[in-house]
Amino acid sequence: MSVAGLAFAPIDLARHAAVCVAFRRDMYAASFGTQEGLEEEMGPNDSLYLAQLFARLEQLPEGNAHLWLHGSIAGQTEMSLLDEEPGVGYVHLFYVAPQHRGKGLGRVLHQHAAAVFTARGMRTMRLSVGTRNEGAIAFYRAMGWRRTGTRPHREPMDVMEYRL
Repeated sequence: MSVAGLAFAPIDLARHAAVCVAFRRDMYAASFGTQEGLEEEMGPNDSLYLAQLFARLEQLPEGNAHLWLHGSIAGQTEMSLLDEEPGVGYVHLFYVAPQHRGKGLGRVLHQHAAAVFTARGMRTMRLSVGTRNEGAIAFYRAMGWRRTGTRPHREPMDVMEYRL
């Protein structure tokens, strides 16, 4: 998809930490239908989440990016490489801001992730999705992702994979 005014740039945590936190919190509510467990995941003052995001940025800056549309942040990807599974890249977050949904930007995020992982020599992308998040599951299936199981020790979540 080619859209004028669309660009990816690594997340600038110094300038956009609050945006990242807001996106992550919104995604959590959409995934689980509740805020229960969110504060534990985010840590005091969102410190745990921001530390994890900083580490992901260090490992894979191009995969932890904001999608800019005409000068504003329209979406975000968070990704990492799995040390314990060579050839597998993990998507922690695909997020499209509410005012930009329904315009094909989810597909743009998916294509970006596939390009980043392919460039890094990965063969598979993996993610976890809340079983209540029917919209996300339908989107992933339409993109060609397949369910491979459930995520242990977690809220009801499905694990999905996409072959590159």
